[in-house]
Amino acid sequence: MNRYADYKGADISVSGDLMKFADQAQLAAWARENVAWAIGYGLLSGKDNHLLDPQGHTTRAETAAILNHFLKK
Repeated sequence: MNRYADYKGADISVSGDLMKFADQAQLAAWARENVAWAIGYGLLSGKDNHLLDPQGHTTRAETAAILNHFLKK
């Protein structure tokens, strides 16, 4: 989504604070920059208890919400 946002001319310089999530250390190194962008861009806000759950599964509803937020930007 970050690359598509860049292609469409969206601001890809924003970055969210990963340190506020208790499980941020579980993020793969290759994903950290894009997840930080998604947080800063307002696509991700995490789950309960300040978790990202990077090893979990994304539901269809969560995916739809992310896409909806992206399309409204």
